[in-house]
Parts: sequence; structure tokens; C-alpha cells
Amino acid sequence: MHYQGNIIRPPSEADSIILQVTVGCSHNRCTFCGAYRDPEQKFHIKDERIIDEDIAFAAQYCRRQQTVFLADGDALIIPQQRLLNLLARLRDSVPWVRRVSLYASCRTLLNRSSDELAALKAAGLSRIYMGLESGHEETLAAIRKGATASEMIAAGRRVREAGIFLSVTCLLGIAGAQYSQDHFHISCA
Repeated sequence: MHYQGNIIRPPSEADSIILQVTVGCSHNRCTFCGAYRDPEQKFHIKDERIIDEDIAFAAQYCRRQQTVFLADGDALIIPQQRLLNLLARLRDSVPWVRRVSLYASCRTLLNRSSDELAALKAAGLSRIYMGLESGHEETLAAIRKGATASEMIAAGRRVREAGIFLSVTCLLGIAGAQYSQDHFHISCA
């Protein structure tokens, strides 16, 4: 497998084939996250040839894994047709895989229609991880998340409308002592 930089995956993807299709995070401005801060590693979508080599490797050596995680920080940014083609290649090359998942930013989700997300679901994408971090507006602004709480809700609803399983991360201590009660009550409502 051809990995570049830090590879971050959700805990529930521990046994997955980690297929790095993008490098870094398309947003990469959140104050709390240092995962993709290497100035040498600019965000980019990986070359098709490299991705295909990694799929071939997985087909030969990863027969025990039944899930695939498309890394890195915002794999949904891959253009729709290219992502559909990638999912088709996965289905053909590793047919025993029962779940394909990825991280998606709120902005990237809002740039996809419900129909586009439904097409990805039909092609094999079954789980999306979204970092909400907080539902508290002041906290979202302070951590430079790049989206408002209402945008996060709209993005999450769009995923659910498409029939895709949505996993949302909320960072409990992110608001600090001053806003911790507001953060907790709004985020857990």
C-alpha cells in the first residue's frame, strides 16, 4: 500500500482495509487538529494508478478484511463520477467486502445532492463519518470548523436521506470551561 503522511481512521475501522485515496484534509483549518499540519503534505487526490495498485494489493493480500475505509480527511471531495468508478473497481476487485466508508466534511456533503449521495450508496458507500465537534455556534467559530450548526444538521440530514449510515463525532471538551454547559446541552439535544 502507498501511504503518505498521517493516516487517520475512526476506531470502528480498526480492522478495515485502509485505502488512502486522498492525502490530508481539504479544510485543514480546525484549531484542535494537528493531524495534517505537515507543510510538505498538501491536500490532494491520489493518482488513479496508485489507487489501482493499492486495490490490487488488497485483492491479493487482504482477504480477511470485510470492510474498506477510504482515507484521508475528506475522501468525499473526489468528483462524483470518479468516486463512482472507484466504488465499482472495489466491488469488482474485493467482492467479499461488505462495507465501504469514508470521512466527509460538512462543506463537501453540502456540495452533493441527496440524489448524488444515493447514487454513491447504490454503488457501495455505506457509512460516512462527519466531525460535528460541537453544535454550539461560538465553539464552531472558535475552532474554525468552517460550518455552522445549521449547516451541520443539513449535511447530516442529507446523508440520512440518501440511506447512508451516518456517524457523527462530538468532542466533549472542545468548548472549554466557559461554554462547556452550552456545548453539552446543544450538542446532545
